[in-house]
Amino acid sequence: MGDRGNIVVSKQGDGTMHFYTHWSGSELPQTVADGLDRGRSRWDDYIYLNRILFCEMIKDDVLSETGFGLSIEMGDGGTEIYVDHDAQEVTYNGTCLTFEDFVANHKSKETS
Repeated sequence: MGDRGNIVVSKQGDGTMHFYTHWSGSELPQTVADGLDRGRSRWDDYIYLNRILFCEMIKDDVLSETGFGLSIEMGDGGTEIYVDHDAQEVTYNGTCLTFEDFVANHKSKETS
C-alpha cells in the first residue's frame, strides 16, 4: 500500500529531479512549505534549496534503507508537488502559488 508521493524540482536547462516518498506522500505539502520556509535565504540557489527540501522530507528517517529515494524519473504515483525554481512557484493539485504564498498556506504551526 503506502502513502506515496513525489516532489518534482526543476530548473530550466538543468533538468528535473524527483524526491520520492513511500510512506509520507500526504505530508508533502507541509514538508515543501516547511523546507521553503527554512531555506528562504536559498530561494535563488536551487542546488542548496533542493538539498534543504530533501532533508526536510527525510529528517525523521535519515538512515533508513527504504522509504525515500532520488531519481531523474517519477516514482510511484500519489501526491505530486512541482517546484519550479525559475519561476519560484509550487504547483499542487492544479494550483500554482509563489514560494511565499505556498509557505503561507501550508507550513506547519511548529515552524511559525
